[in-house]
Amino acid sequence: MSKCRVCFCFRRSFRQAKEEAPAAVRDLFERSSENGAMGAEQLKRFLVEVQGEEEGATTKVEAQAIIDSVLRDSKHQIRFPKKGRGSLRLDGFFRYLFGEANPPISSSLGVHHNMTAPLPHYFIYTSHNTYMTRNQLNSDCSDVQIIEALREVYE
Repeated sequence: MSKCRVCFCFRRSFRQAKEEAPAAVRDLFERSSENGAMGAEQLKRFLVEVQGEEEGATTKVEAQAIIDSVLRDSKHQIRFPKKGRGSLRLDGFFRYLFGEANPPISSSLGVHHNMTAPLPHYFIYTSHNTYMTRNQLNSDCSDVQIIEALREVYE
């Protein structure tokens, strides 16, 4: 919490905003968990039903290892006496979804694109700024730069 003076006589405190799970993640957690906790069995079911893993790809022991690693990496882990031990709460589930343990493209797939095909075989994504000839405020738009860049590749 940081404090600052306002008009030399009042003190105002500001709290840093904590990252909260979006509504879609909360809904997903509520559907996939039981009583606000996601154990190894629920995580296994989540991986198959929601994330599209093959049935049996993750064992209960591996699911528990995922949970344990998320809990171990947590800076603000709340310890519960018995209820919820070894299970994810909403904040842990949120960290798992967007953490290193759950990459968007599986590393087991290997190289996704090796880029050995000719350039015209790829979709080229550009932004509106790509077509600017100079700066963004007072310059003209032209596709000449892109055409020249493509010609350089093939010459």
